[in-house]
Amino acid sequence: MSKVTLLNNADMINKKYKMIDKISKEVFNDDILQLSSKVLSETILAQYDMMRAHLNKNSIHKRFFSEDLKNMDLINAYYGHMYSHNHIAFEDEVFETYDAYKSLAKLIQDPVKNEEKIKLKKILVLEELIDIYHFLIEYTCIMKEHLHMIFEYETRKRQGYDLTLDDMTKFLTTDYNFGSEILDNNEVYNIFYSLDMEGRHIASDIFSRDFDTVFNVELDRTNITEALMTLLYYNREFVRITNFKDWKNYPESYYNLIKFAELNTILRKLYKIYFEIFSWFNLFASELIRDMNFKHSNEVSFVDTLKIIYAIYMAKRTENIRRQQNDPRYTGKKEGEVVGIDT
Repeated sequence: MSKVTLLNNADMINKKYKMIDKISKEVFNDDILQLSSKVLSETILAQYDMMRAHLNKNSIHKRFFSEDLKNMDLINAYYGHMYSHNHIAFEDEVFETYDAYKSLAKLIQDPVKNEEKIKLKKILVLEELIDIYHFLIEYTCIMKEHLHMIFEYETRKRQGYDLTLDDMTKFLTTDYNFGSEILDNNEVYNIFYSLDMEGRHIASDIFSRDFDTVFNVELDRTNITEALMTLLYYNREFVRITNFKDWKNYPESYYNLIKFAELNTILRKLYKIYFEIFSWFNLFASELIRDMNFKHSNEVSFVDTLKIIYAIYMAKRTENIRRQQNDPRYTGKKEGEVVGIDT
């Protein structure tokens, strides 16, 4: 079972919650579309910034790609791995959430005896749910990055030169203008601009129309296990569309606009399912957030959900960065600090 780290970052969680709650109320009037656009865009951008600073370099070097690998062969090899890697990580976090929830259910059978353990376990459920979100928005980051890398390759192909491993390493770690377009006002349409807009598009698709009618996703909120299995199902459907099978030969042009559209549709289902599941646990955040001003209700509040996700994600992102730099479980070094409380 994972350690609870959110208590170590409770002050940051409360600060972020107070900030987003104030903006939502005073600027957006708690309008779901404006709030969701801000939350999705900012968290997606924050995730991608972390990927570039701490994850992408390792992802490239651990593949031991040959210097001779280039162009679409290189792109297909790299993103075939990235999609399957994220699929596995996402699945792992869903099971971590399931384990935390089942453990909590046992403790609740004797609430007086297990009062402090129940508090910690509720926080752990939220932490595992945020870890799912971490890899959900990483899917979006990988897809947009993938598209920009293909655009970069196509530009280089027209100009008569190759996209190499050195190029890819540079684009994924230091140069963020790969695959960019120059707009009429001379603004550069780069990967960060693209991710910012994608966050807004996801918010619009999910919250500005009858999503369930369009995508036909329904959940039984009385059955957490079945709901988590639905997440796993669509996670599986996503990876099945990618080129994850090393035993199968895919055409160089396997990824086209239709393929990306299929992946985007599944991603939107995952987002909507995730937000609904998280909303069932909103009240658990009262163990962390001092300024929460909502009460338990049978009605799902996505406004509350988005505020809580924003506050907890931003704090957990800080812990994830710390782990990359100073946790022996992640650095491979003997020195460092393991943060968290056993539950």
